[in-house]
Amino acid sequence: MFNLLLAASSVIQPLAFRALFDDFLPAEDYQLAVLLIVAITIMPIVFALLNAVTVYLNTHLGDALTRILRKELFSHILKARNEYFQKIGKGELINRITQQVGILCDVLIVNTFLKIVTNLFMLVAILAVMFFLDIHLSLISIILFPLFILIVRKMKKKIGHLEANYFSSLDKAINYLQDLFSNIKPVHIFNGYNRERNKWDQWLDENWEVRRKIIAFRETYTGVLAEVVIATTTGILYTFSIFLLIDGRLTIGTLLAFIMILPRMYSIFRELSLASIDWERMKAIIKNLNEILSIAQITEGTVLADKNEDYQLQFRGVNFQYADKKVLA
Repeated sequence: MFNLLLAASSVIQPLAFRALFDDFLPAEDYQLAVLLIVAITIMPIVFALLNAVTVYLNTHLGDALTRILRKELFSHILKARNEYFQKIGKGELINRITQQVGILCDVLIVNTFLKIVTNLFMLVAILAVMFFLDIHLSLISIILFPLFILIVRKMKKKIGHLEANYFSSLDKAINYLQDLFSNIKPVHIFNGYNRERNKWDQWLDENWEVRRKIIAFRETYTGVLAEVVIATTTGILYTFSIFLLIDGRLTIGTLLAFIMILPRMYSIFRELSLASIDWERMKAIIKNLNEILSIAQITEGTVLADKNEDYQLQFRGVNFQYADKKVLA
């Protein structure tokens, strides 16, 4: 419901601008013009309020899913066979059930899936209004974005590989710190400070190198590329608009409506493109959590006896012999 209201509020302001400059001001209907100005002023506030409520509800859902998933993982780990703890590592298990679950629900559910739903509602409403205003300007506004989306899709594998390396590096650090703090006394005894410090410095360098590649790749190929596409499209749009204005096939109100609605549409396009990259980022976490849920479990025992009742304990066929001497028969 809030997504629908948010989508409707995102297009009212451009339509009000068009009506103000094309209909009411030329007709000198100043009473309705004042009402439109009030609506144009209030709509950003309404949009911000609806957006805040939508974000709150999305975040609430993400937190609820985080709680459910952590509860499920904890119950599964309680009955896991001991040898699998050694295989995965205690530190890594702690990281997965705490940090990685939070990232999964917060980034994948809230900031990716639910944001895609919200943006799709608004994108449909914006595109419908744009084509209603002017078909030619609408086509020019979106003509380069299929190319941008195609390039972003080709980057998904690279981003996913880098993100997998980053989370693997975090798991490595947590396991190392877990072992170090559990065995800190031998480090003191054997004067191993420099050795451990060098290990930690090496991990810091490796982690920074992976993180640097992620930042450079993401910002270069998404931020800069998006701005190039937006700037090029906007330049073509304004150039074409001048010829339409001179020819009398475009009104000032329609052009102002387009100028107002374009940044919002471009912002939605960019967020949708980045959301697809976030899905690749989460694949490593999903794999890690599925690994926990696939751990073999011990067989659950029978119900404990009632401690208030009296029981007899008997040993039968028990014996013990030390050398040639029977100690217990």
